[in-house]
Amino acid sequence: MGSERDALQDRITAEEAIRLIEPGWYQLLALIDSIPEELASDRGVVGDWSIKVVMGHIAFWERNAIRVIRLEMAGEVIEPIYPDPLN
Repeated sequence: MGSERDALQDRITAEEAIRLIEPGWYQLLALIDSIPEELASDRGVVGDWSIKVVMGHIAFWERNAIRVIRLEMAGEVIEPIYPDPLN
């Protein structure tokens, strides 16, 4: 029971999460906007990935994070995801 109580105390509100996450998203969006379209498909940005592939990767995991947060807020037990096969 003590560990459940400790876990609840470690949680933050949605407003706090947004306050912490939003500045990084604005920086990322500004960086993306600065990339010329003709370079977005060039491979080699991260390994063999292009900027477009990296952005698709980020979008996939962002959608997954939202899904997990919603399920946890509804009291669902979430099984861990092992990202290597998905990447």
